[in-house]
Amino acid sequence: MNGTRRWGLGARGAVAALAVLLSSAAAAQSCPVAITPTAQPAWVDDPGSAADSLFAVGVAEIARAGTLDAAREAARARAVTELAQQIQAEVRSRITESIEKVTRDGRTSLNERFASVGEVQSRLALRNLQVEQQWLDAAGCRLWLRVRLPRAEAQRARAAATSDAAAATLRERLQLAADTARSAGERSAALAEARELAALADPALSPGFSRDAFELQAAELAGTLTALRERDAQYRAQITAHVQAMAQAGAGAGGAARRALLGRALAALDVAQGLAPAGVPGFVLPFDARERIAALHAELGAPCAGRQWFERRGLAPPAALAGAADCSPARLAQERRRLYFDGKTVAIDCVIVLEGGAQPWAKACTALQSALAGDGATLARPGAAAEVRISLRAEGRVQERPPSDGGRPAWRFQGQLKSRASGPSELDLADDYEGLTGWNPVSPEMAADLLALAAVKRLDTALARFWESR
Repeated sequence: MNGTRRWGLGARGAVAALAVLLSSAAAAQSCPVAITPTAQPAWVDDPGSAADSLFAVGVAEIARAGTLDAAREAARARAVTELAQQIQAEVRSRITESIEKVTRDGRTSLNERFASVGEVQSRLALRNLQVEQQWLDAAGCRLWLRVRLPRAEAQRARAAATSDAAAATLRERLQLAADTARSAGERSAALAEARELAALADPALSPGFSRDAFELQAAELAGTLTALRERDAQYRAQITAHVQAMAQAGAGAGGAARRALLGRALAALDVAQGLAPAGVPGFVLPFDARERIAALHAELGAPCAGRQWFERRGLAPPAALAGAADCSPARLAQERRRLYFDGKTVAIDCVIVLEGGAQPWAKACTALQSALAGDGATLARPGAAAEVRISLRAEGRVQERPPSDGGRPAWRFQGQLKSRASGPSELDLADDYEGLTGWNPVSPEMAADLLALAAVKRLDTALARFWESR
């Protein structure tokens, strides 16, 4: 027997009825106890109900149990299981309803787990469960029991089972929220579900659950997931920028325009790889990011910078970069400078402040313009928008050395210099230093010109160090 309280002929008709009769007859002949036939009570098919109690029915085969006492224990256990299933269904319904309060966008795919029937059964068996009636089925050699559970005890068991099931499911949701292999959306949904379940878990009923510990873990996960969502959004934005630049470069652009677009595509993909080298869960790229980075470095004439990109990450450079043999520091600096400036608009501002006041520092701007043009940059018109901004400012005085021993006078600059550079890829360079040139016998203007050349060279060195650190 399977222990259910309702059974019947169903749709099998006469064949099924005959099978039941034959089975009953055989059972009666082999029954180990003598049973006086009596009419089947109504509660066998319907346990009934009362305002203050729950009822359930259990049945056991006496022959299979061996003794009447063993059959009574088996029937009682099945009746308790019946009650447990009723309460467990209510617990499941309440927890499911709680979880479904969370928006279905990004809902977790983890199946809900609840306290088992056995766990609920043990709680119900603790107190006040009474065997109300029994019936010996002579035809089937079965023992039927009707048990009663006070509703107050059922309420207590239901509350304990709900708390236990909520705490157990909550722990699983927290594990899912901490799973780095899941997407940020799914992890956030799991955390939101955990918060809903926490309202059903009671530390007084489930000693293994601590509300303070849960709140601390939930707060830590919330901070992590907020940062993760921001990272994922930035990653997707960079991939979108990369794809758009590649599409524009492939739409017929040539020369400097194409190089500029490829440079932007490379920069965006580089930033994306820095944010999430392995990508983000739930977002599959339609291309191999590393192969694309190698190909772009090669096409832009920067194989040494490409090799360095891979070597810094402990990766073997792809075949596309095999031609990078002589990668001296000077060549690396040149490639990286050109990769950055090629196709970008640059605004420059050069000012020198001497005793006579501030004035344009023509020599510095001319030297900068020459260097930037060689790197493929486009100089922005005064007041126009620019992607990169560079400024050089010198404040000091030109000292004069009187002639000696029939020689000529000489001049030099002494003062403070400030270099600034800002632009995409987090370029934010500030270099303040003391400026002092050597003595020159030509003119005071030459002192400023020599200072300009030294300042531009130092700026170039500072930019090389900046890119080297990236």
